[in-house]
Amino acid sequence: MIDRASTVPEPGASPLAMAVVADAVQRIEADGPLDDAAALRHAFAAQSTRAGQVQQRAWLLGERLGLPAELERWRHLGWGVVLALGLLMAFTGLGLARAVLGEGRSINAVAAFVSLLGLHLVMLLVWLGGILLAGRRWAGPLLGRAALALTARLPLERGPHALTLLQSFTAVLRRQGLLGWLTGAVSHGIWTLAFVITLAVLAFGFAFHAYALTWETTILSAGFFQRFVQLTGALPALLGFAVPDAAAVQGVGNAAAGAAQPLASQREWAWWLMGCVLAYGLLPRALLLLLSLWRWHGGRRRLAGQVDMADPYVRRIVARLDALEPPPQVIDPERRPAVAPAVPRRASQAAPGAPGSLAVVGFELPPEQPWPVPGLPPGD
Repeated sequence: MIDRASTVPEPGASPLAMAVVADAVQRIEADGPLDDAAALRHAFAAQSTRAGQVQQRAWLLGERLGLPAELERWRHLGWGVVLALGLLMAFTGLGLARAVLGEGRSINAVAAFVSLLGLHLVMLLVWLGGILLAGRRWAGPLLGRAALALTARLPLERGPHALTLLQSFTAVLRRQGLLGWLTGAVSHGIWTLAFVITLAVLAFGFAFHAYALTWETTILSAGFFQRFVQLTGALPALLGFAVPDAAAVQGVGNAAAGAAQPLASQREWAWWLMGCVLAYGLLPRALLLLLSLWRWHGGRRRLAGQVDMADPYVRRIVARLDALEPPPQVIDPERRPAVAPAVPRRASQAAPGAPGSLAVVGFELPPEQPWPVPGLPPGD
């Protein structure tokens, strides 16, 4: 059963931070209970629901263990880690772009396409397959998971429970189906930055240097390259990029022929290559980054105040909280009008033979029995 607390343990604490700290405290207490007498009393007095009291207790214990401070350290270091990985991927893209625009003025267009987009497309297919097949259980792309692990393991002011907190962080996100979206957002953000730099390098190179884009082959036909350029150029053409036609592809079948092509034809090849990088590289990563961030922020709101009240660990804490309840007292007793007690009528007040009257009958009395019986009212 999931109960929702009406108040939050800490005004500045996010629902995700509260859930992660509560899970980490539970993992730490698996090795032995913590001294929580003061935290239990404080939580009992501060919160009005059992779910809120359980969360408040965990937050207070987590503060004593330094868990919220560790999460804050992650928040600051995480941006630096993402930026560093983004720069690493950007330099990788820069190296690929420089390899394409090397010292030679002749560029194999198809080889350039594969060099710039091949790894990205493979990793993108892996991400899509993980989302579709594994769903909520998928941990996300390797690049995003590496960023999380590196953030937790950096030695800068790392606390003693950093790895436990990392386990709790991933466990909470996996239960809510958010881990794949967070790591996906990190990965897509890094790739987006890499493609921005790659496009900038390509644009600069094509703007200030003259290159001849050609294709070369030993076993493939010219028709293969014509179909390849037509298929890959379909989406860039929709975005307004120039795409070489079949005659232009046929005309650059080797380096010498490519170099002899007019400048306008080579300009079409340059725009085709940059359009492919934009259409198949930058745009998909940027759109998936926005999608991942949208799913991530939407899922975080579902974490607010959730406590699994059926968990045996939580039930033990609730039992201890129940023990703090004061004994029941009657604070507003029901008031009824006082009724005077009925006074029994004396036997002598009833007429002889009347209903409710008493009669004493003596029958075959022994000689020693006095008659009438002593104590009877006179006159009866």
